[in-house]
Amino acid sequence: MSLGLRGHIPPLEPPPAPGPFSMASPERTTALLEGAGFSDVRTEEVTVRFVLPDVDGYLSFISDTAGPVALAMRALPDTERAAVKKDVEEAFPRFAVEDRYELPGVALCAVAS
Repeated sequence: MSLGLRGHIPPLEPPPAPGPFSMASPERTTALLEGAGFSDVRTEEVTVRFVLPDVDGYLSFISDTAGPVALAMRALPDTERAAVKKDVEEAFPRFAVEDRYELPGVALCAVAS
């Protein structure tokens, strides 16, 4: 997101550093679960799609689900918040589907016993 490119949030450190993608590796997730005493561990990547009506919907969704993003957005002056929104608007056309936007993603799901 442009918050990082504009220097409003620090760049993410690669796993295993804490962060939103620290559990993205099936191998790391399996190792952690086995290390916690689970013996039957299964992971599966599940394709997801975030359907959003517009850029404002996306910014609201991100602010609701990503704490550091919400804090950074709230701290910005109006002019910089508008610049971030413009950056997102410029990146969004490739995700347009009819009257909405669909952002692809992958979730790593794990089951252990």
